[in-house]
Amino acid sequence: MFAKYLVNGISYGDDLRGFEIDIEAFLDESEILSNANVISSSDAQCMIKASCRFSDNFTEKEVVLELKEIWLDYLRYQEFERHTCEISAGKVVFHFCTTSGSLGVSGKIIATRT
Repeated sequence: MFAKYLVNGISYGDDLRGFEIDIEAFLDESEILSNANVISSSDAQCMIKASCRFSDNFTEKEVVLELKEIWLDYLRYQEFERHTCEISAGKVVFHFCTTSGSLGVSGKIIATRT
């Protein structure tokens, strides 16, 4: 989806692993989200795939706001970012891409109702 923005390079090795660790940590710290699981791959279309859960106490809209806050405040690189959200009953898919110099990461976070 956002791989077209990764023209200056993609993150790999320790850089990609660091991004993976950061996503998992910030999702786990959330009061809305739980059970974070993050995997990475070399696929430029989706280098990071994270999944997490949210309870019936929260709406999909609240989950979107939480994911946006985590993304914009803590995870994205300052140089460039793009994100979109897909919302359906009991599920939010947050697609993202961010770059800084020769680093670039694309992926998605899938939050599902418990």
